[in-house]
Amino acid sequence: MISSGEHHAPTLDYADQPPGSRLIVQRLPDRLIIVDPPTGLWPQVRDFFFLGLIHVAFFATLITVLLHWLTPMPPTTVAWSLMKAWFSNWQFSAQLLGAVAIYFAMAFFIGRVGRTITIDAERIVVEARHGIPFVPRLPERGFTRSDITDVRSWFFGALILLRVKGRRVQLTPMNRRHETKWLVRLLRRELGLTDPGAPRPATAAKGEPLV
Repeated sequence: MISSGEHHAPTLDYADQPPGSRLIVQRLPDRLIIVDPPTGLWPQVRDFFFLGLIHVAFFATLITVLLHWLTPMPPTTVAWSLMKAWFSNWQFSAQLLGAVAIYFAMAFFIGRVGRTITIDAERIVVEARHGIPFVPRLPERGFTRSDITDVRSWFFGALILLRVKGRRVQLTPMNRRHETKWLVRLLRRELGLTDPGAPRPATAAKGEPLV
């Protein structure tokens, strides 16, 4: 049951939604609904690919630095030796094909997941859906508005985090980074939180009226 209250009445104007945004925002008399549609397979394949490149670059750099520290060879020689060793030993195998299959399966599943964020007078609820037959439904997650003290983006805009009763909780992953800041700002205003960097309201000394 949705309870109403003047204190939590929605006041946000969300007309500044970024161009090309796929988020669907619907204002109802007693709630705000934000729909994040599924992205599909290829955006997830791209994200997994770049994440894999980052991991490979990190560990290649780490191994090169360690070998350079343990041996008198210059870093360029160490890196070239590692590349030659990798290419000479690289070959197709059942393990490699299995890893690629798992990679595409994860990208397919994540690309099918869409999310709906519902904010009413008392709670914020996140419902995820995937529409894949024979796969169990993802659990619904809800938070009481009065327990939420902050909303932030994290990991280069890939996640939106809530601070609930002093601990960080992941609200939802974001597949389109350019929408993250806008959605964080929308959530903060809708929940009655002050935007980061906004000027604080003037305060008067104790016992003096605020003009």
